[in-house]
Amino acid sequence: MIIIEVRFGAINGNAITIDDALSPISTNPVQNKIIAAALDAIEQQIESVAANVPKEVVSVEDYDALFDIEDPSTEVVYITEDTGELYTYNGEEFVLSTNRKIDNTIYVDDIGALIDMSLPAGVYPVACVTPLTTESYTLNVSSALRGRIRLLTGRMGYAVTLNGRWSWTKYSFEGHTHSVEQITGLADAIAAATTTKQDKTDNTLQTSDKTIVGAINSLLAQMQNIIHAFTIDFQDAREIVQMRNLKGAIKLTKIVTDNVSSLKVSINGTLQTITLTNGAWTGEISVPDNALLVWQIGRTTAGSIADINVQYIYNS
Repeated sequence: MIIIEVRFGAINGNAITIDDALSPISTNPVQNKIIAAALDAIEQQIESVAANVPKEVVSVEDYDALFDIEDPSTEVVYITEDTGELYTYNGEEFVLSTNRKIDNTIYVDDIGALIDMSLPAGVYPVACVTPLTTESYTLNVSSALRGRIRLLTGRMGYAVTLNGRWSWTKYSFEGHTHSVEQITGLADAIAAATTTKQDKTDNTLQTSDKTIVGAINSLLAQMQNIIHAFTIDFQDAREIVQMRNLKGAIKLTKIVTDNVSSLKVSINGTLQTITLTNGAWTGEISVPDNALLVWQIGRTTAGSIADINVQYIYNS
């Protein structure tokens, strides 16, 4: 047997240097195993990130509705609206997954379940799933006392286990305060806003009630009890007069007529016949603001002047 040994030396008189580590500045070739190890580390990081991302949550009506899903996904957590139970699909069947770790994420329907859950020391993403919301937390399980010391962190604050329950500390935005002087320009803004404001209570008001709301209500009550009146003159020939109410919502309470035997009024197209007794009427007719009124009379004596005199109050 003939063995031929080939050895490569310098190329063009230059020795070849092979690096044993990755470098951002070196122009030398790198050992194959170094590159392979780096790629393997990147792949593991990608898998770790993917495992820590909570799965999509899909709500279904009840357990039986799971079997109506045409193409169930192994990347979805299903929650039943009637019981709040969580299920995952393993490729063959639906598995009850409430208060269980799936991949590296723990899915619960109540964060209280995390206190006594058997877990090795480590850090776990947590998804608390209800039919309406999914809240994300991070659970840190300490190796001390067989994992009984636990820290739960969420968007509103953090909690530690204390006497079998979570003891919460909220983040500062719920309890942190500043004085007016510490906020630039706030004192001036408050002064500008309050210099010309009307106080809730004002002793200069010419009403018995010195509060703004009480004074307004008192004036409204007085207005509602004040009797107002107007007259419509039909002269000696007119039988129809049209007018529009611009006084707000009012209530007609009394009508006194001269030389009128019959009287009708149309309010926004709704015709009413007013029954007169000895040329007068007393009652209540509501008239909305901006309503169109059309008055129509019949005369007792033809060719003579006729008029109606209408009393009203503001409608409450």
